[in-house]
Amino acid sequence: MITAALFLPSASAKADRAQTAETLSQVKRIYVGSLGAKQGASELRDKLIQRLRKARGVEVVASPGQADAIITGTGAVWIEAYISTNPKPSPYNRQPVYDGYLSVELKGKNNETLWSHRATPGRFRWNGVPQDLVNRLTKQLLAALHQNSGSRS
Repeated sequence: MITAALFLPSASAKADRAQTAETLSQVKRIYVGSLGAKQGASELRDKLIQRLRKARGVEVVASPGQADAIITGTGAVWIEAYISTNPKPSPYNRQPVYDGYLSVELKGKNNETLWSHRATPGRFRWNGVPQDLVNRLTKQLLAALHQNSGSRS
């Protein structure tokens, strides 16, 4: 009786093989991986993907196997405090004040970190904390990519 063994590479091995960028200048296709399991992390990931899709010079891909580099990290958004909207004390007369952070690494070939950044909200958060974090992070990432590629958007 002959038995055959079937070798299936793990997802992480496949992701490592697919990542081809050795420098920031080689990054054109990005996959956005997990940003952790903390409160607000999935919203941050969704907003980051949306924001990167609007950017010139990079393409967001659907799987790690298509990417030159992969973004992973951690992010969270939480209620920091409440402010009163009325001088009379009542739980109905208050608004939450949010805070958060977004910390990511852009990893290329051999899972090597090409770029990393930690964003915290600015003083004025016109679009809300999640969008503010994503905008700040994306601005820094695009500046680093464009500086290293020698092009401007």
